[in-house]
Amino acid sequence: MEPYEEFSREYNNYQTIFTRLYNSFLRKVQVKHEINFERTLDLACGTGLLISKIRSKAEKVVGLDYSPEMLKLAIESYSHFPNVEFIQGDFRKFSLPDKFSLIISSFDSFNYIDHIDELDSIFSCVASHLDKDGHFIFDVVSENYYMKINGTSISTENSGFQNKITYNSDLRKMTSVFSFRNGTEEHHQIPIEHTDVLKSAKNNGLDIVGSFSSFNLDPLVESSERLFYIMKHK
Repeated sequence: MEPYEEFSREYNNYQTIFTRLYNSFLRKVQVKHEINFERTLDLACGTGLLISKIRSKAEKVVGLDYSPEMLKLAIESYSHFPNVEFIQGDFRKFSLPDKFSLIISSFDSFNYIDHIDELDSIFSCVASHLDKDGHFIFDVVSENYYMKINGTSISTENSGFQNKITYNSDLRKMTSVFSFRNGTEEHHQIPIEHTDVLKSAKNNGLDIVGSFSSFNLDPLVESSERLFYIMKHK
């Protein structure tokens, strides 16, 4: 099976709690950093769960995702809203006609890149699509997180799958195997560290105006597992 071929059907159950937490996080930083949701781009939007929470704040919301299976579900659920649009594309090399007051990417989506150099490509695309005073908000996970979950198995109540996670520290690669009744899917991620984010931000004229280690806006520390960032143009 290709990634998300089957998992797309289970995604909403898998990420519902995380979406609520992320929406709460966005409300907190909206006040603290005067975030403008007027024109929002959601990179790796998946089935549109986060868009369902923020669309009422925006004049226009565009969701971009690489997976046709995920986008199909997003379109079925939310495309009837007049201010919502979905586009199939790769967040490493997208080109859209509009600029945005807010670009977001949630659920450690950037960790799905194949090599850390691709973070530069993402930030370059973001910088070219971000308004002069716009904000770029995203989260990634570090090697600390993968070391913590290495060897674990995850299944949710009444779910149709089990997820076995392994992390190879030599290759710096996490493999997540989803087992379904009719087959398996493999998903791969790499860790992204604070130093990687700093480098790509500098290379693309972006300035970090906020960094956190939790949904409660706790500061980053060396042991942080999930890293949240808010950026603007320099």
